[in-house]
Amino acid sequence: MMHNQISEIIKNICINASFIVLDNYNEYKTSKDLKNKILPQYKVDGSPLTNADKASNHYIVSQLKYNFPNIPIISEESENDQILREQNFFLVDPLDGTKEFLNMNDEFSVNIGYVENHKAILGTVSLPAKNKIYWTKNKQSWTNILKTNNSRLSKNKRLFCNTNQNDLSVAVSRSHLDRKTDKFIRKNKFKNIKKIGSSLKIIKICENKVDLYPRFGTTMEWDICAAHAILKASGGAIITEDKQELIYGKKNYKNPEFFAYGDFKSIKKYI
Repeated sequence: MMHNQISEIIKNICINASFIVLDNYNEYKTSKDLKNKILPQYKVDGSPLTNADKASNHYIVSQLKYNFPNIPIISEESENDQILREQNFFLVDPLDGTKEFLNMNDEFSVNIGYVENHKAILGTVSLPAKNKIYWTKNKQSWTNILKTNNSRLSKNKRLFCNTNQNDLSVAVSRSHLDRKTDKFIRKNKFKNIKKIGSSLKIIKICENKVDLYPRFGTTMEWDICAAHAILKASGGAIITEDKQELIYGKKNYKNPEFFAYGDFKSIKKYI
């Protein structure tokens, strides 16, 4: 199957999953009683798991299996014990930013990424509460507003990363700010700091609302793969500390420290 076909299918799956999450979100915001029921369990790492996570995951995984029966799926909310021998696979985060979901600040996302030869090739990210969708096609990245509860879109807008040499804006995690990131910001005397949740930190680079996202804390491959593909198609990149492109299919699907940016010239002196 061609990349454009895969892009179109995962975009539509992501859109539908976005509405599933949004329905849960609206219920959560309007029902006080539901707040006590929406956390049926916590995961081993202590992170919350909501009904929205599970419903979105069930839909995405079932649809991917139906459309791509021969491509493995690695999802945050599924058992991923198998060692992948295939170089092509999907990485899914059915609800990235569950803490943001529970805090009702709208900064959560649905993410479907496609990996080929260990690289993020295709991706779709939706922001349910913002009613927005981002995706890759023809090695380009696009965004749009969802008009209604289906996949019909208005005019697509292409994304480009622009150069910003002065007053760099730096994205940091809203819920997981670590000491090393704080030290990095202080050392380089960054003033324009933006606290953002989920994969939206990378998406904001594609929209030229953020210039640099340094990540020293733990992330998993499914957290960033889809947004990484969109960033690359926008002209940006994610590199590790040795200045190599971040790859996928690593042991335990755990990422090393990395830097995401829109233009290397504007941030190279900091890394």
